Amino acid sequence: MQHRQRNGVWSQHDSWLVRGLVLMIVLTFVLLSCAPASSGTTTPGTTSVTVYVGAAPAGSAGIVYALRGDTGVPRWHSQTDASFLTLAMANGVVYTAGSRFTSSTGTGSLSALRASDGSLLWQVSVDSSGLSTPLIVNGVLYVASILDGMVYALRVSDGSLLWRAHTSNGHAGVSSPLVVGGILYVVGEADGMLYALRTRDGFPLWHFQSGYPSVSSPQVVNGSLYVVGSDPTVPAGSIYVLRAGDGSLLWRQRMSRAALSSPLVVDDLVYVTVSDGRVEALRSRDGSVLWRTRTRSAGLSDPFVENGVVYCAAVLAGSVYALKASDGALLWQATTGSLGLSSPVVVNGVVYVVGIDDGRVYALRASTGALLWQAQTGTIGAVVSTPLVSNGLAYVVNSGDGTVYALRASDGTVRWRSSLGQPAPGVVLPLVVGS
Repeated sequence: MQHRQRNGVWSQHDSWLVRGLVLMIVLTFVLLSCAPASSGTTTPGTTSVTVYVGAAPAGSAGIVYALRGDTGVPRWHSQTDASFLTLAMANGVVYTAGSRFTSSTGTGSLSALRASDGSLLWQVSVDSSGLSTPLIVNGVLYVASILDGMVYALRVSDGSLLWRAHTSNGHAGVSSPLVVGGILYVVGEADGMLYALRTRDGFPLWHFQSGYPSVSSPQVVNGSLYVVGSDPTVPAGSIYVLRAGDGSLLWRQRMSRAALSSPLVVDDLVYVTVSDGRVEALRSRDGSVLWRTRTRSAGLSDPFVENGVVYCAAVLAGSVYALKASDGALLWQATTGSLGLSSPVVVNGVVYVVGIDDGRVYALRASTGALLWQAQTGTIGAVVSTPLVSNGLAYVVNSGDGTVYALRASDGTVRWRSSLGQPAPGVVLPLVVGS
């Protein structure tokens, strides 16, 4: 099973945030007014699920909203001093990372809010902007800059800086960090490098040059690190497996086309999608190919494996595919009305995908691909998050108009919607669902 859950909290992928952030920075530096953190009045009554959203009103710093999961009624809101927010939640605390821009410079801001009432626990500034989603591991918050390659480690109890380290050799920044077994891994956004830092003090343990301009997010399984390097302009790519402790190469499998997805390791097999529409399964011990299946769609999403089935969607077409994980046999193909789809998520026997071009949410039966329901969630062309499913509801946020939707997982009807105000153009709103 592919795990998307960390510390009991579901969080959406960063990729749309990264693209929106970089686009906005290239276009212009925005002068943001700073506002002190504040918390609103809590709503009487309790529910086991709360929806946390980072809103981004135009011309203002970001605001964190906490909404009741069953009704959408606001529990509290808290004004931050930064924009381009990312959110994470752990142990009853909501952590934010954001950027502040003036006409010539950019800095970062990190804060911790009590999840129950939004009160500010601490807030600190760092020298880097373009911060990734915070990662909380063993009482330490890790965050990286996608712009300058700095990695920061802060104590979650008070926000004090434990260490900071620079990577990327003067190139663009690095990806969101991954921490496994006392080592932090980040990937260079433009130099094709993989960096390993000691979590205790940020000391550089090793680095690996893939030889490709683009490197996927890594995965560590049983002491081995899996990563994909690719060059879409050639196209060409390779899957690398390194010893996680020292970075030594265990094996490499060259690919005739550029790989699109990060590697997914499940039950001693490595799954990856390729730019020509193929899905491949390799043996994790030596990289030998177990099977290759070509779909009818070039450009596939990251794979998702559940109960012996590999699911993927066409990012440039409206099809979803289900393949048998053992041999790659096609189980079913479903066609939607959208021109492109997000990566699929499978929950309780249902496959959820979102139309990239029209913001429509689709729910398909995982066993057959039959359409269970579809729901329109706002304006065509707006970025709509992949659904986060909890307690029988599927939550999505439309970054085009700042509206949060709660859809019944059984039939797609709107249980509630909440408008958080028109966001600034190009900003992707983060969404977290937690207890």
